Amino acid sequence: MRILLVEDDSLTVRLVKSTLGPAHFLVSVATVAEGLRLIPEQHWDLALIDLNLTTKMDGLALLPLLKTHGIFSVVISGHEEDEVIEACYKAGCDDYYAKGDLVKTVPQLLQKVMVSRKASLPDHIFETTYLTQDKDTRQSARSLMTALENTTPGLIMGETGTGKSELVNLL
Repeated sequence: MRILLVEDDSLTVRLVKSTLGPAHFLVSVATVAEGLRLIPEQHWDLALIDLNLTTKMDGLALLPLLKTHGIFSVVISGHEEDEVIEACYKAGCDDYYAKGDLVKTVPQLLQKVMVSRKASLPDHIFETTYLTQDKDTRQSARSLMTALENTTPGLIMGETGTGKSELVNLL
């Protein structure tokens, strides 16, 4: 899974990295400007956003862009006030967690993203990007999505030019 972490606290960054382990690709930036630059440049499955970076609540600026790019976004913040949480959801976040036990929270977030992707991604792929009516190809893609929930390596085989790399990039 490709994860963008926008967080200025180095301890939190290290904790998230250690919790994720090597099975996920994590890029960490400390400012909204860096986040705004990276969001459209790469494909992200999940964005973890701190609210207070350079100034108070500036992390909110990232949420609408994340939403338009279809990136599952989670605000992780020390704020627990109802008004702050409501503002985050209005700005487009998919989930909100108050900072605390990140070792427990991060795996829960990954599971939510996988469930969300499993429910929507294959049909989205076939309708917009990876156009095929072949039932076997569609079933293979769905099987791949199921396998992605597991961290065991897999092998995708097929003729040259059939879209194996493109399918993996989309997933």
